Amino acid sequence: ILFLAAINISHTQTQQANPANWLYRGGNASGTKYQAIVSDAQVLDSFQVKWSTSLISGDITPLVGNLVNNNNRVNSLPYAPNEMAAYVGDTLFIIDGFGKVYSRYSLFDHFNWINEITCLFDTTQTNINNSTSRNHLIGLSTLEYKPKDSVANAYIVGYDEQVKASRVLSRLAVNVSKYTPNDYVSIIPVGGQIIDNQMNYFAIINQAHPSVDSDYVATSANQPYYRGIANFVAAEGNDVYPFKDIGDSRDNRFYYAGDASQGYTSFKKMHEKELTMLVPCKPTSNLGATTVHCGDDFTSTYTDVPYSTAVTYSSEDMLVNFNTNLATYVTSGQQPFINSYFVDINDNETATEGFVLISEGYNGLAGSQGTPKLYIADIFGDILTDGSMPALVPFKGTENHTWSVAVGNIDGFGTNEYLPYYPNNPGNEIIVTQSSIGFAVPSSKLFVLRYNTYEVTEKPDGSGRNLFDLDTICSYQVNGWVAAVNDIDGKPDKKDEIILVDGSTVMVLGMRDYNEDEFRSGSPFDTLIVRDFPFQTISYLSVVDIDGDRKNDIIVTTHDSTYVLGAIVPNTLNVKLPNEYNALYCIGDTVHIEWENYIAGQDFVDIIFRPYENGIPVPSDDTLIISRHPNPNEIGFYDYHADRKIIGKNGRFIVSSVSKPQYQIDSTAVLKFSNPEIWITTDFEIVYEMGAPITFTGATYCNDSILVQYMDIDSTWVDWDVFWDPDFYDYSFDTYIPCVSLFNCTGVDSVPPVLHCRHILYKSVFIDTLSYFDIKVKPYQFPMQWTKSEKANPNLEFTWDHTEIEMPVDTLIFSFSLDEGETWQGGVRLDVTADKYYWRIPDAGPMQALIRFCCEHSCVRTDTLLQPWLPQFINIVAPNPFTPYQQVAQIVYQCPKDTKVDILIFDQNNRMVAHPVKSKFRRANIMYTDTWDGIREFDNSPCAIGMYYVIFQLEDGQKEIHPVFIKK
Repeated sequence: ILFLAAINISHTQTQQANPANWLYRGGNASGTKYQAIVSDAQVLDSFQVKWSTSLISGDITPLVGNLVNNNNRVNSLPYAPNEMAAYVGDTLFIIDGFGKVYSRYSLFDHFNWINEITCLFDTTQTNINNSTSRNHLIGLSTLEYKPKDSVANAYIVGYDEQVKASRVLSRLAVNVSKYTPNDYVSIIPVGGQIIDNQMNYFAIINQAHPSVDSDYVATSANQPYYRGIANFVAAEGNDVYPFKDIGDSRDNRFYYAGDASQGYTSFKKMHEKELTMLVPCKPTSNLGATTVHCGDDFTSTYTDVPYSTAVTYSSEDMLVNFNTNLATYVTSGQQPFINSYFVDINDNETATEGFVLISEGYNGLAGSQGTPKLYIADIFGDILTDGSMPALVPFKGTENHTWSVAVGNIDGFGTNEYLPYYPNNPGNEIIVTQSSIGFAVPSSKLFVLRYNTYEVTEKPDGSGRNLFDLDTICSYQVNGWVAAVNDIDGKPDKKDEIILVDGSTVMVLGMRDYNEDEFRSGSPFDTLIVRDFPFQTISYLSVVDIDGDRKNDIIVTTHDSTYVLGAIVPNTLNVKLPNEYNALYCIGDTVHIEWENYIAGQDFVDIIFRPYENGIPVPSDDTLIISRHPNPNEIGFYDYHADRKIIGKNGRFIVSSVSKPQYQIDSTAVLKFSNPEIWITTDFEIVYEMGAPITFTGATYCNDSILVQYMDIDSTWVDWDVFWDPDFYDYSFDTYIPCVSLFNCTGVDSVPPVLHCRHILYKSVFIDTLSYFDIKVKPYQFPMQWTKSEKANPNLEFTWDHTEIEMPVDTLIFSFSLDEGETWQGGVRLDVTADKYYWRIPDAGPMQALIRFCCEHSCVRTDTLLQPWLPQFINIVAPNPFTPYQQVAQIVYQCPKDTKVDILIFDQNNRMVAHPVKSKFRRANIMYTDTWDGIREFDNSPCAIGMYYVIFQLEDGQKEIHPVFIKK
């Protein structure tokens, strides 16, 4: 515990991982490939490939444990996921139970000679078989050639939560300098536990192809090479690499003459503070009969003899528990492959629990040929099936093969029996195949064995013979090797199933009940699963609960990939966005649909839109958004650009797996997809002058921008202005009325004085017409002024400054109407830059006229009502006409204010002929009468017959012209 606290690898865990893990190459601490944790009930026919990864492939042995301090990724699951660890090439991978890669750690540059992962350590347990509540550490074996400074190292690796990565924590260091020139050294971590509050690591040390000096003398202190077991004690705070390496306890070394690296190491907890190990023990014939002391003064082994050896470690020292010489049992002169296993089986007669199974195998090559056998020994190493009595014989196979060994309770409850031939065997059975992971045997059989002393069981073949103490319950010819045993279906029968591997095929077999006809007729097994991985070779298999659903999975590693085979975990596709209920989207908006794949590699997904009406889904109106969208990563997403298929609808997007739609499916919140809208509040009752400012007001949404257009006189639509709507809803937009040539220059207007307009929306790539509206308009006023002629003629002078006209102008047209605008005359084209125009008032006509100045092809026009003949001051001139000397013309007038007045008479040639009133003061609003007798003042002669003009002028310059006529 102190060890982990020092290196900050483990933290408080809120969700413990399922103890259905696989910490050793042989599955469990005893190496018997038995997964003791029963699965929750599951239908094996439903097993599918949950996910796979190509990162872990080849001749690899992935191990599975609680390597990362994570919570369960799917809230409904009872456990956090376990993690799979594998060393591939030069890279350490840690991948969790859903395919998430936590670590991709290359060790090549700094840590050479690493071979593989050989075990996972539980650094919090005092019992090597216990489950874990904290994080496991990884043991990496090495195979070094001429190690630097003659110090060989293996490595302990952990996942560091603080840096979110794997890192090397410690080196297990062994000094082999005294054993040169034995150049090759392998260190294989095989297990560890807490002993007296200190973490103890155990490793197999092996020097390949050793040589022995001719003068070698075997003593307890003199070994020719190092093959055996090393114990590394991690003291508190001293094991954090690179601060300090962990050296092995030299007083607790165990030396072995034979090859110690050829099989699994089997562990058993004997007492509270004692851990016993069974060590692989293959003889090495090229060294003759060399003696190697095990490290004490009493025990030794020989290089040409196979052994079953047990070593017990306690808090004080190492003890050789037994060192069983197998030379008298195996084929003489050959090199058998020896493995020893602690097997948890019961002897029904003696009620003894716990034995040692010793397997003897041969590979059929020169120097390794013989009949493979299985032996039962007690925990003290004494072989019980030694052939000393007829029933105490070992179990024999056919020629030249090795064994795959497992244990498990294959026949289940005690009620499963068929007496007298098939009594229920209590506890576990031994399951073996003649084929092994690296050695296929033609016509291989699967055997289910039990060990039972003294209880006579007759064979069911009618021969009258009885079963041996170690004998078969049943056998079955099947290719492949036994990879694991577990109650993987979780049925109430409590039977464990057998998982076999044959090339590219995985088979799960369940033993039938003894009383079934098929069992007694030679078909004892029911094939529950057959799963094939075409064109691939399966190199390893384990049974674990990798994702935490309490349903065990089968992990299959091939030369191409690693596959997780099991019952699909539902709801591992979790849609995260969008999650806001009734969020508003518009046409062209991007809807970012994002989901999390708790299980990696969920191939493809379909995305559909399901509309809702009154809060009720309408599946019959589903719209497919995209089919078979790639979904290989932990986070999947799809950006959907809302189009007309769903505009105007409410609904949600559903994301579902193509291959597993009933399991992997989730949806977004209900969303709203609105049509573009605009509400206009501008007052269109106002009459706007062309070119005048106008403010558009209203509300809108679902528009990026809105273009205002107007209709020209040729009925074409012309762009006016654009306003943006980034924030939706209320808008206020200032612009100017365009100058449109809607007005007639020489006649009556033919169209109503309105400007036809419309709104065009722009939203992403979409364009649409939103609304039509009319604006009442009037022309831009031509900036004209006019004055009456100061001379005695009726012409009017119009003036203007063309530079003040802010609208485009070209030709100026002058027109007038004498009938209140019903008809127009004139149509004189003027140069607008002349800035003036003289108009001679017609001799005949009404008392008023409409005057029009209009710029052609423009919006500039002014209509002015003039009353040039209506006296403003003169009331009457009478008589008119009159005759000089006979009559006097009376000029009757009144003034609008107190002023001086002048009355002058001009002829048609603009010559003054008389000045009857000169600067006379007159009061306002009093009618005055002055006269003109028709006599020229400059010669006192009567004026000739014709028209003359009475010029009435006020002091301030205001004047009025009135015609008067002279007759005979």
